[in-house]
Amino acid sequence: MRPLLGGLLLAAGIMICLTSGLCSAWFVGMLLFEPNQNGAQNALGTIGLVTVFGGVPFGLGVLLFALGRRLTREE
Repeated sequence: MRPLLGGLLLAAGIMICLTSGLCSAWFVGMLLFEPNQNGAQNALGTIGLVTVFGGVPFGLGVLLFALGRRLTREE
């Protein structure tokens, strides 16, 4: 039962990391390639928001991945 639960946690962690990472990269890319009038101040604010809202799910995905890997490797 542990390998099954570990595999499910691995899959969930990978999917959460992948989706939050792609979403964060999309918003940072839009910020870098979109002409803005406020300059660096706007860029730093947006990067901060991306870090807060994209970093928490990414960290949760890494935690789930690590827990699932630990469960699958235990004997």
